[in-house]
Amino acid sequence: MTTTTTTAQDATFALLVDGEAYYADTVTELVAALIPGYDTDHEITLEQRWRMAVLRTNALQADLAVRAVEADPHLMGRLTEEELTALFASRGDLFAVPATWTCDIPLVLIATDFAPYTDRPAPEGNVRFIDPADERGLLMSLTAAGDLTFYTREETP
Repeated sequence: MTTTTTTAQDATFALLVDGEAYYADTVTELVAALIPGYDTDHEITLEQRWRMAVLRTNALQADLAVRAVEADPHLMGRLTEEELTALFASRGDLFAVPATWTCDIPLVLIATDFAPYTDRPAPEGNVRFIDPADERGLLMSLTAAGDLTFYTREETP
C-alpha cells in the first residue's frame, strides 16, 4: 500500500490501481502518484495526462480484446480490417474510426482526440472514452472504463 501525503482514515481521495492503493488530500496528488515527475504547469500537465492516458488506453484496449477472444476464440476471424485497425492501433496515433462502433469488443479512445476538443466527430456505440482534459475527469473516466478505481470521501454535515 502506498500513501501520498495522508493516511487512509484521513484521506479525501483514494485510488486503487495495479494492486496498489494511494491516499491523498487532492486529486493532483493522486495523478502525481501515477505520473512520475507530474508538473504544475497546466500545458505540461495536460500533455503528461494525455501521454499516461495513451499508455493506459492501449493496455486496456488490448486486455478487452484478449478477454473477448478468450470467451469466443472465433471472434478475430469475424472482425473487419477497419475493426482490427481501430482495436489495435496505438492511441497515440490518429486512425480512422467508424461513426458508430458496433463491435462486441468495446473501443477505448482518448476523449481529447475528438469533439468537443477537436473538429473530429466522436464515434457512438460501444465506445469508452478516457478523458485527460483535467485530473478528476481522467481518474473518473479510467474508473468508468474499468482500468482503476477512484474513490472520493463523501462530505458529512
